[in-house]
Amino acid sequence: QKHSLDYLTEEELAEELKKDCLIYSNSEAMLPLVFKYSKDEKLVNSLKALKDKGKMRKILSKLFPDYYYKELTPEELEKYNPPKGKKLIIKPSIGFFSKGVKKINSKQDMKQLKKELLKEIEEESSFDKSVLNSEKFIIEEFIEGEEYACDFYYNSKGKPVITSISKHAFADENDFRDVLYYTNKEIIRQVKPLIENFLIKLKKFFDISVFPIHLEFKINKEELIPIEFNPLRFGGYSLADITYYAYEINPYEVYFEQEEINWEEKLKGAGRANVAFILGRREKQGKADHELFKSTFSKILNYIEMNEPTSPVFAIVFAEDKNLENLKKYLFEDFSKYTE
Repeated sequence: QKHSLDYLTEEELAEELKKDCLIYSNSEAMLPLVFKYSKDEKLVNSLKALKDKGKMRKILSKLFPDYYYKELTPEELEKYNPPKGKKLIIKPSIGFFSKGVKKINSKQDMKQLKKELLKEIEEESSFDKSVLNSEKFIIEEFIEGEEYACDFYYNSKGKPVITSISKHAFADENDFRDVLYYTNKEIIRQVKPLIENFLIKLKKFFDISVFPIHLEFKINKEELIPIEFNPLRFGGYSLADITYYAYEINPYEVYFEQEEINWEEKLKGAGRANVAFILGRREKQGKADHELFKSTFSKILNYIEMNEPTSPVFAIVFAEDKNLENLKKYLFEDFSKYTE
């Protein structure tokens, strides 16, 4: 079934948000408008909590009482003394695209770290302050294990419906970039039960409305530990579409039609290859050589050109390859060579 999409003025949006309707936003920059016009207090409170990493850590402390975290202002950050014997990560409480994410060591110069963080966030002009800002930072325990992402929503009965699962790959433990996500049958079968168990537990402590959510998490010793939640959307930069190219699932249709997915049936019809989402990162200004970048892939499922100069990426690629190493090579790629 096809759906037509109409553009709304802010006034028309305000009227729609007064109604009982399903909402999806491709950009978190829409959150302030939802906060301003929605009459659904539960929805607004859920969105604000999920977007704020500090608030979410407080909620999650009921599930993970031993997990270390601190939320600090930039001024408090200068006086912070990292505890010995712990690997720590710092990130903006309101953040996006891994901007301002760094590791902290026990001998860290916190004044210098503050300068670096503020500079990195201030230089990023393409995101609204509701999406990325430097008002507060969260310092939390570094979670060992492999990282994954999933998209889901709770339906009207409170049941979690998972629309996508992928693995977030990195070059090493000091790499926090969004470059490569990939999915295959084994990943879905291994991780899906852990996600469902976690989401059922979370619902008991946090009554979340019906709207889309993107979750990034790690798995350590068969335990799912959440890293962050991104509300009102699925995976950004079209990451949500990976489930369409791999399993022929349209996640937006599933959400708006409030359907459920027979995952076993979908996996039976899927191929044996890895399907990947790769971001060509804009490491310098200039016109991108898209043909050169395309030539590095063995099979492209979709290639999206991002020619806006302020965008942090120049291309979004969905690719397929049976050899995972052919996809992981992009974690070590010098993307500047694709910019003239």
